[in-house]
Amino acid sequence: MVDRGGSAAPRILERLFDVGQGVSAAPDAPAVPTVRSRILAAGVSPERLDQHHREGRVQLDGEPVTDLDMPAPKGTRINFAAA
Repeated sequence: MVDRGGSAAPRILERLFDVGQGVSAAPDAPAVPTVRSRILAAGVSPERLDQHHREGRVQLDGEPVTDLDMPAPKGTRINFAAA
């Protein structure tokens, strides 16, 4: 019998769209995206991201990012500082 209550489908879709967004310790724990994964998901090329990072222009909540693989959970703001 198929449950059409709608509870399983959204969870499956959430997991599909979380691919590459971060690593979680437990299978049921939500993945925490990284600065790198969020910027790449926004369409910035890896080369351009590396260039901005080398120039010290990547910021997370107004603070310079030293590690692109640091967690950047929902609600944090990522931007490129002016040259």
